[in-house]
Amino acid sequence: MAGERPSESDWEVIAVLKRDLFGRIEYGRHGDGAPITRRLPREAPWPTRPLAWFFAHREAKALRRLAGLEGVPALISWQGGVLERSYLPGKTLMDQPVTDPAFYPKALALLHRIHRRGVAHNDLAKRGNWVVTEAGEPVIIDFQLSRCRNRRGFIFRTMAREDLRHLLKHKRKNCPQHLTAKERAVVEKKTPFAHIWMVIYQKPYRFITRRLIGWADQEGRGLRR
Repeated sequence: MAGERPSESDWEVIAVLKRDLFGRIEYGRHGDGAPITRRLPREAPWPTRPLAWFFAHREAKALRRLAGLEGVPALISWQGGVLERSYLPGKTLMDQPVTDPAFYPKALALLHRIHRRGVAHNDLAKRGNWVVTEAGEPVIIDFQLSRCRNRRGFIFRTMAREDLRHLLKHKRKNCPQHLTAKERAVVEKKTPFAHIWMVIYQKPYRFITRRLIGWADQEGRGLRR
């Protein structure tokens, strides 16, 4: 566990960024403090609450490994069903696609630094998980589906390759003229992991949240980071 137990009495919610099967993410502040984000797995529906706690724990574990790394949120606290992390302002690729080719080498370098710490993100197809600062620097958020590994074996390397493939897919969409032949080959070659991930997680998750419950992922939207 990191930090002291978050105070409830002085917490002010500025906006709800996300609400889904795994709880709620809020943007707000403690008293006069700087704005931060809060993940609340305890607010998840009871059938998925244990899984929500598991994912929050996974995010906390990843952020601990990434402590001090620029371009990812800093873990403030993970106590009592509340995960607090720093807020990094900017705009997501969902809000404003990046057509500047200079962004993508910097995003790739950030991804390599994350992988060198033994963390694979596993959810970088989502444009809302990529944030671009005013200075044009990349930020990666939402590590609840990440995996941490001490050894970079076959499974980890496969997940890291999928992280890379999704970054290159964003590049192909936003500035395709700058995609190299080697990068295009990476984009077009799906790993078995990608097919398994889509079958067991992505399609069922989207069906349940969007069709049955009507929840939508809005983290990074509305505030115009």
